[in-house]
Amino acid sequence: MNSNDIIRSDLANDKVATKRIPSGYPVQRFQNLVTYPATLAKLQIKLQSEIASSFVILSLPTNLQTEAFRLVELRLS
Repeated sequence: MNSNDIIRSDLANDKVATKRIPSGYPVQRFQNLVTYPATLAKLQIKLQSEIASSFVILSLPTNLQTEAFRLVELRLS
C-alpha cells in the first residue's frame, strides 16, 4: 500500500460502486442537497369575497427532502 491509496469502509466502497446511498437515493454533493429546501413554499391565499377568508397552502417535501431533513433532525411545521 502506498500513501496515495484510499482506505474506505465496505459501506463507502458500495457507495462509490453504485453511486447510491443505503436508502437508494443517488449520492449527491452537500452543496446540491442544501438547495432543495428552497423549493418548499408556504403560501397564504386570500379570497376576495363578501366573507373575508384566507388559508395557507404548504408545498410538500420530496422523498429526498424528507430523508435529508430526517438525517439532520429537522422537523417541518
